[in-house]
Amino acid sequence: MKRLRKARGMSLQRVSVESGVSPSYISRLERNEKQSPSFPILVELALALKVDVLTLAEG
Repeated sequence: MKRLRKARGMSLQRVSVESGVSPSYISRLERNEKQSPSFPILVELALALKVDVLTLAEG
């Protein structure tokens, strides 16, 4: 996810604001400290990053 975020020039804070997911949660996902997010969170992150849910889920 971090690669996708950086490729789009988005800060962690911007993804957080656009997705409604906390920056700390996103950071833990990016560092693989958190298991896969729930489907609703995955959808919100995919929308914020403007990618398909499957693309995001595949990492």
